[in-house]
Amino acid sequence: MATKSRTKPAKASKFSHRALEYNNRRPLPSQTVKSVETDLAYSRRDLACNSALDLEENLALVGWAIRTWLAFTASFKFQANTGNDAKNALLEAHVAERTRARNCDRQRITSLWQMLRAYAGLRVLFGHSLILKSQFGKLQHIEGWQIAKGKGAPKNVNDYGLVMDSDGAAVEKYAICTGPNSGDLKHKQLVGWEDAIFDRFGLRPSGFLGVSPLLPAMETARYYMTASEFYWFKIKIASMFGLAIFGEDNTSGKLGFQYHEGGSSTDENATGTAEVKPLQYDLKPGLKLHLNKDSRAEFLESKSPPAEFLAYAKHSIRLILSSLNIPYSLYDSEGSSYSAQRADFNLFKQTAMEEREKNQQAGHDALEHLLRFDDAAGLLPKGLRSEEHTSELQSRFGISYAVFC
Repeated sequence: MATKSRTKPAKASKFSHRALEYNNRRPLPSQTVKSVETDLAYSRRDLACNSALDLEENLALVGWAIRTWLAFTASFKFQANTGNDAKNALLEAHVAERTRARNCDRQRITSLWQMLRAYAGLRVLFGHSLILKSQFGKLQHIEGWQIAKGKGAPKNVNDYGLVMDSDGAAVEKYAICTGPNSGDLKHKQLVGWEDAIFDRFGLRPSGFLGVSPLLPAMETARYYMTASEFYWFKIKIASMFGLAIFGEDNTSGKLGFQYHEGGSSTDENATGTAEVKPLQYDLKPGLKLHLNKDSRAEFLESKSPPAEFLAYAKHSIRLILSSLNIPYSLYDSEGSSYSAQRADFNLFKQTAMEEREKNQQAGHDALEHLLRFDDAAGLLPKGLRSEEHTSELQSRFGISYAVFC
């Protein structure tokens, strides 16, 4: 009779991914992979936008980090390169006037260069940003939360404010809304992708709207802001008390203060002297205390924040700045050598180059829209009009940018 072979279960390989094994120390994430749009659907995306705005408005560190980021990635000026000095001067003069707020912005609020900076800054906060190529040769900056499915939107607008192509693989149109807040939006218009300058943060192609790079650091930033306010409150409480006198009960001895022996009175009808209560005295310059031999006086001072909090604050600041690839030495150079600062600075410039190229391309597209309208309307200076040239706009005008120095 054949006997059944008993085989022991194979042991787990020591080379397996232990990070995927369940343990009770830290719960594993869900086994269901979600698309970016599903993960940030409905109120979750609004919550992410509001969290970023709150930090930018109330935590100076985040505002400084974004402004520093923009200084490297979104500061441009126009420089003509037609190959002819006279034409360069004509074109640069025309662009300088054309890019003023009243001539390029539909809302007449910002110049083109300020709009590009806001475009890049709101892309950091919301994860995406859009500039609308408006009619009559104007531009209009649209905030990320205004791309949504508002009241009265056409049926082909999905829940994220997008109209997709038949395969669902590309955006055909963006639904632009108006309203006082993201909870009360009314549909305004559909904008085709060719009439929009749009860009987003994020690596995953399943997300047609972006994800703010600040999102991983938001929780850390809120904890840091709360802890800072707590320690400032402790310092304020400690500062309410000025001087502590250690020794015998000072109501039984005078300790240099003339208790119960009179003083000036503020009552005009008083014939005597006012009585001064114990411990009611002012700390004034030149005050002299006469204390007993075994007594002492000390000013109260706050012993906070402790060294542990300072270390925690430094660690938190590093994590917050790392969301935008900003080195800590750029924020606080104390204790950092010149060579280390230079290495950090060069690395940051290298990481910022990709974002700078994206913003630069947005500037090209925006300026091309303005100049194409001027070309068609005959508003270009004589010597730059289309009838005098046969090349395309890009090569004819030689649009290029240079960083502000």
